[in-house]
Amino acid sequence: MQDDASDSEDPKKAELMKEELKNLIKQIPMKKKELFSFEIDWKLLAKSDIFERKVRPWLLQKSIEYLKEEEVNFVRMIIKKLNN
Repeated sequence: MQDDASDSEDPKKAELMKEELKNLIKQIPMKKKELFSFEIDWKLLAKSDIFERKVRPWLLQKSIEYLKEEEVNFVRMIIKKLNN
């Protein structure tokens, strides 16, 4: 029975995350001058786990593309810097 409750919470959590992401996107300025002066909420980005879900795979892909091998330690260091 507990599994059913946790299954019903996952879609709710996913929907909440999706709504927060939409709100975040709405805050991004459309004009170049405003965009480059936009304050980034690094704590919010770290909390959202976007560095792990989106940035890490992209960095790994780029390390292979440019360096011809997967540089895990280099990517780990960049993610750590972004999270701090």
